[in-house]
Parts: sequence; structure tokens; C-alpha cells
Amino acid sequence: MVFVAGELLLAMAIPFVAIRGYHTLLDSRAGSFVEEPTPSEPGWRALVDSTAVVGIAEVDRGVVTGLTLLVHNAETHAAGTAILVPGTLEIDGALLRDRSPDQALAVLSQTLRLSLSRTEVLDERGWAEVLGDARYALDSPDPVQDDSGGELFGVGAVTVEHANASAFLGRPAPGAAPVSVQPRRHLFWNALIDEPPSTASALGADLRALDRSTSQVIDLPVTQLEPVAIIDGAAVESLIRDVVGFPAGSVPGDRLQVRILDRTGTVDLEDIAAAVAAQGMEVIEIGNAAEFDNGETTIIAPVSLVEQDGSLPPELGDLSLSLGTTSVTIDNETVSDLVVTVVIGSDFDLANLH
Repeated sequence: MVFVAGELLLAMAIPFVAIRGYHTLLDSRAGSFVEEPTPSEPGWRALVDSTAVVGIAEVDRGVVTGLTLLVHNAETHAAGTAILVPGTLEIDGALLRDRSPDQALAVLSQTLRLSLSRTEVLDERGWAEVLGDARYALDSPDPVQDDSGGELFGVGAVTVEHANASAFLGRPAPGAAPVSVQPRRHLFWNALIDEPPSTASALGADLRALDRSTSQVIDLPVTQLEPVAIIDGAAVESLIRDVVGFPAGSVPGDRLQVRILDRTGTVDLEDIAAAVAAQGMEVIEIGNAAEFDNGETTIIAPVSLVEQDGSLPPELGDLSLSLGTTSVTIDNETVSDLVVTVVIGSDFDLANLH
């Protein structure tokens, strides 16, 4: 709480710079282009795609036994991450396992302030579509029973396929806590990344697109694992910033939305966008100002972001500090937009962006 309060005071300390005709500088869409500008010309713009995050619900006998977030950073040489979330995670007073698959994925997305590009439900039917005839030889650390109480998996060498994948991933050993399935989940997801199935399923294609030498399987950070798992909010946000190259909020406003424009014609916009996104902000667009005037770096915030007490979001203070500028302009004409525009000027040094 002390950290948050400090950020708020910092944001309130940023001076409000009067609007002085900057709309002309930024408006690259006035009139009609005979030919679209190129990246080296004034007026060029490009939307930034958020990193693909697939939300996967693992279901056994109708119960959500765990969620997996499969992160695919195509912009960083296909590095990927599978984040394993236990079904015993408690959010808003209810466990994920007590919700439907769609509800469990939705509440996790909202809690993490992270948009899901697609969702999948992997019950027996879902695994059949994803795995096809693929079979995985694994070493099970504990036994698993079938529906009648007989042995489905023993300890040691086992074969996992679509018909028994749900049980392997989600069914604890007799008398064990539900969260005890986590080691088996690690084994199986690592196997999927190392040897992706060859089916035409969307998830199969996602797995084949990953570079197995740089991809990883990790647990969602928690402050408590039993009897129920409790999320570690600060550690989770740090993880998202580490493994999700360009995060997007679950709804507009979850994360500070940023547009980055160059007024010099010389900066590396992609590198700047990546550095800003690594601070947990949602970079939605990059481009060039309507003219290269070599002015100073400035931040333009819509008046819709100003609180009733006149303060600005703490994230805006973080952005200002990282860019090394206190020049923040409040756009009183933009009342419905939530996007902050960063105009990179001649005084900017990427080496100082932190």
C-alpha cells in the first residue's frame, strides 16, 4: 500500500502543460493519402498486436481441475510459456474448480488484467481433438485410479493419450490433496512442448509454433498453496511483464493504453514499444507524427484519465519517469478516449528507458 500511495503522489506531482496546437502535429489522418506513408515518412501508423495468450481449462469428470495459460511471443523468436494454475485457486470467495470452464477462465483473465486471445476446454473430447493418436511415455510420480477405483496409472512408466489425459492431469492419488497433481501437469505440458501433436487443431498449431529450446512450463505464483491456493498479485504481475511481450488488459482501462509516435524520424519505435510494454502497459499503436519537427519528448493524456481530485493514474507517473520527461499535456478535447500518446523527441535516449 505504501508503494501504491507513493506512485499516486508521484502522478499528482506531474505538471499539467497547456494544450498548444499539438493536434496538427499528431493528426496524420487529415485529408486523403494518394499513397500510404512508409515507416520512414511522416504520418505513418501501425497497430500493435498484443501477445497471444490462450486460456485452457483442463476438465476431468466435469470438474475444472486446472487452468493453463499458453503464452506465445511470436515477436521474440517463438518463445513460449505455459503457466499452470491450480483448480484450487480461490478468487472472489470461490475456487476455480467450483466454476464452469468459461467462468473460471473469465475470472482469471479479469484478476490478472490480461486478455485471452482464445479459450479451449480440454475434457476427454477436447484432448481427442488436440492429441489425435499421439501417445506420451512419462514417469508418473504417483498412482491414479479409474472411475471404478481400479488402477489407471501406476507409479513409474505410463503412457498418456487422449482417452486418459484428463485423469493424468487432474486426478489426485487416493487420499492426496487436489493440488498434488501439479507435478504430473508439469510432466505432461513439457512433453507437449517437446513433442507437439500433429493434429489440425488450433492448440496443436500453437504448440508446434513454439521453440521448445526457449519455452518453459511454470506455476502461477501464489502466497498459499493449501488448503486453497491464494494468488500473489505482485509476483503475478511481475511474471506477466517478464513472459508476455505485449500484454493487453481483459477490458479497456485494465492497463494503461499507449500510442507511441516519433517526431524525429530516427528512433527505433519497435524497441521503444517493447520497453514500454515490459512495464505492463498496453501498447496499441506506433507511428510517426505528421511532421518531423525534432521537438522534445512529451506525453499527451486524455482528460478522461484525470480523476475528480485532479490526480492522474499512477501508471502515468511510472511512464513519465521511465521516459525521463515531466512534460505531460492534458488533452481537454478528448473526453472518451483512454489512450495516452507518447511523442518521442530529439531529447530521448533509449538507453535511459527503464
